[in-house]
Amino acid sequence: WAGVLGYRINRYLAAELAYTDFGSVTIEETFDVPPPFPGAEGFVITQEVRSHTTGPSISLLGILPVADVIEPFVRAGVLFTDQEVSLIGTPLTVSNAEELWIVGGGVDFAIAQRWKARFAYEHVDRLAKTTFPGPVHRWNCEGCLTEFTDEREE
Repeated sequence: WAGVLGYRINRYLAAELAYTDFGSVTIEETFDVPPPFPGAEGFVITQEVRSHTTGPSISLLGILPVADVIEPFVRAGVLFTDQEVSLIGTPLTVSNAEELWIVGGGVDFAIAQRWKARFAYEHVDRLAKTTFPGPVHRWNCEGCLTEFTDEREE
């Protein structure tokens, strides 16, 4: 979810302040550990990692009024993220704060005198990798804002 407050500076320029909660993502890994020697039993290790990202942003919009009811725009701004990554069931938590670029564009359509609909696309840079202790693994969360990696040598 996001809350947005905007100000139209003139016919061609606007500014927006926003606060966005990107929600949480939980990743569960299961490792089948083979028996250490013949006759012994193997076992299973399961771990869960949760990531939650939020942050305020500020953007400038360049607007090209095409008609009274259609206004295409481009956006450039900065998102100030706060990400918390935790290993569920343990006290291990890592917090990251970063500034990420936002770029995008869209179209505003006037649907009544004081109402409009907006169709927009925004691209936000990815957060840096989060180093987390645990079994040797590599998580690549496509479409997520972050990547988890354990940087120990195998």
